[in-house]
Amino acid sequence: MQTLFALERPLRMTAAENLTLEQCIALKLMLDIRFFDTGNGPQPVLQLPPALATGLAALQPGGIILFRENLASVGQITGLTAQIRQCLSPEALIAVDEEGGRVTRLPRDQVTSFSGNMALAACPADERMPLARAMGAAQGEELFALGINVNFAPTLDVNSNPQNPVINVRAFSDDPSLVAALGAEVVGGLQSAGVAAAVKHFPGHGDTSLDSHTHLPCVLRDRQSAESVDLAPFAEVISTASPAMVMTAHIQYPALDADTLPDTDIVRPATLSRRIITGLLRERLHFSGVVISDALDMRAISELISPQWAVIECFRAGVDIALMPLLLRDESSLQQLQDIVSAAADAVRAGELDELQLRLSAQRILALRSAHSCAATQSAALERIGCEAHLALQQRIAEHSITLVHGVEPA
Repeated sequence: MQTLFALERPLRMTAAENLTLEQCIALKLMLDIRFFDTGNGPQPVLQLPPALATGLAALQPGGIILFRENLASVGQITGLTAQIRQCLSPEALIAVDEEGGRVTRLPRDQVTSFSGNMALAACPADERMPLARAMGAAQGEELFALGINVNFAPTLDVNSNPQNPVINVRAFSDDPSLVAALGAEVVGGLQSAGVAAAVKHFPGHGDTSLDSHTHLPCVLRDRQSAESVDLAPFAEVISTASPAMVMTAHIQYPALDADTLPDTDIVRPATLSRRIITGLLRERLHFSGVVISDALDMRAISELISPQWAVIECFRAGVDIALMPLLLRDESSLQQLQDIVSAAADAVRAGELDELQLRLSAQRILALRSAHSCAATQSAALERIGCEAHLALQQRIAEHSITLVHGVEPA
């Protein structure tokens, strides 16, 4: 693989103004390493193959997202996260989707596996909030011990469409106030344990009947309904719980931005909308943390535009981190990532992207990495993973969430 640019050492907490343009842009990428092909077909990455380790060290992305294929056992996970940090930085962002319930990545037979958001909302009213805080803290302790310092949770989508194929039980409730209250508690619990919480999917994926993994959904609420339903939990949690990150939604929301992509009649997805990301999230809701896109290789984006264009457009919108800009599966895709960085740098030099805003974005990422730095050891993980207190909490939430849907309670 030809290396277009490389670093002599992993990135440390260096001020963004001292980084090259290419280093700043690479810092704004988070990559999926589920599989890698070293010549015998794609294999799950349980430890870094030499070619992948070399490519990551040359590129220096800001972080890595791990999936179930990367997470086999406590010892293996701590070894992999240590390898990643050796390639990138002790402060690298290593993320996972560990919402609980149907979205659980860690091995259920070795870690505490919680019931999920809707189960929390089904618990008795006087116990919901402390249970949500305790669940977030327990998740955070186990993730941090494994060397994972970002959790893409909690979901703040309001479960307002019964035909929604992707949110449903991942939402706390169809009540925006309850979504906000429980979401704030989970954020507080996660971040008390040193793990950055990433609330999602802004500006709200609850009223869709399509899955953005396979289609581009459109929310047809008017502006007033958007404010009172979808945006309300984000506004409340941002102001009261200060989540470290917000993840965007690949949804069209014409009431918030009806502009179209250049030379098309396609309404801009929120991820690519400056009105939504900068105008609404940054300027109106005063979010000062790190904004990360949902995965850019999802079909809602990847079937519309190229990976290079998607990265440039989400940066133009005000997104800090482009998540999974393409499938990283072999050495050729490592080269494609280098090409994306070069294309974004060219866009800056051509005046299509603002260099000052890009460097301010990189500085936000560096600050996040510093604030949530962790170095896991297997002994620390073994002490916290699946401990008696966490398993008892798991059982308590599961038992309290049992709900009579219809019929008569037994005498």
